Amino acid sequence: MRILILEDEVLVALDLESELQSMGVEDVDLAHTLETAHRLCDQHAYTHAFLDWNLGDSDSSEIIERLRATGCQLVLITGYDLRPEFLEAMGALHMSKPFRRSAIGAVLAAGGTART
Repeated sequence: MRILILEDEVLVALDLESELQSMGVEDVDLAHTLETAHRLCDQHAYTHAFLDWNLGDSDSSEIIERLRATGCQLVLITGYDLRPEFLEAMGALHMSKPFRRSAIGAVLAAGGTART
């Protein structure tokens, strides 16, 4: 299992990385910008990606398309409620911020929407 985290808030990204590692996930890569996420995707294949939808002046739709084409399980992490139709169209699960460890585990294990 190799996981990409795209999150522009550094502390949120580090917290998620720490939670994943405490759950036994060894290969976690962090990106704080779309450019870095694309560079990491050039270097690695990901099984899961936790993606912040709102990246300040852009959103993560560009990287979603790239990762979805590889079969990566996509998880949008956001403080906003997202419509089920939107998530279905994106081929993504949803995890609300702030998140709990149980929500992270549910996303990795269940293949359903995890909400906190």
